[in-house]
Amino acid sequence: MGVDVGYDKGGVEWLDGFVNGQHEKASDELKEQLVQTLGSFFGECLRHAYGGEWKQEEDGASWYISFPKGGATFPFNKVRKNLMNGPGDSVLGLFTVIPGIFPDGP
Repeated sequence: MGVDVGYDKGGVEWLDGFVNGQHEKASDELKEQLVQTLGSFFGECLRHAYGGEWKQEEDGASWYISFPKGGATFPFNKVRKNLMNGPGDSVLGLFTVIPGIFPDGP
């Protein structure tokens, strides 16, 4: 795509703009195809910014980021919601509230 982004807040800001643009113009089929790639990137941004590790649910249904001090987030689900619902389900919104949800650090 010709864009140099990192696994940080700047990367999530770019992702948020890209996802919201796709919400407006992409077909539902394309949105589903984007979930894996964009969710992987979002998960890595969360992991790099807040620590944690990738884990898979016992039934194998979903991957998530498990934070060192407890709690978790599901980046693929969040990207899917943002693609389908638009800015009200923003990936950037989730990224920025995590420190408030986990005041002692995620």
